[in-house]
Amino acid sequence: MKKNKSKGIRPNIHDIKWAVEDKQPYFFNKKTMMFFGQRLEDFSINKMEDGIFKISAPRKDLDGVIHGRTVRFFEISTKNLYTSLKKAQDAKNGI
Repeated sequence: MKKNKSKGIRPNIHDIKWAVEDKQPYFFNKKTMMFFGQRLEDFSINKMEDGIFKISAPRKDLDGVIHGRTVRFFEISTKNLYTSLKKAQDAKNGI
């Protein structure tokens, strides 16, 4: 993970894939990503608040037509992906 002096730790998608590998091995699995028409490079990462990052990528069918987005929230201290910002905040706060 890169450390930016003004913004703190900034993970890239490969860092996140490696961090969640034990807890959610299916999420970045090659077959899963192929099913949703995604590649690691398709994911964008946006910092939501300290230690929580939103990752998202378009979902495509076999013809490349976009049918929505995959969105998860990565919480750095638990090294886990959550389906909502609220769940990531709760995990960060130990709730």
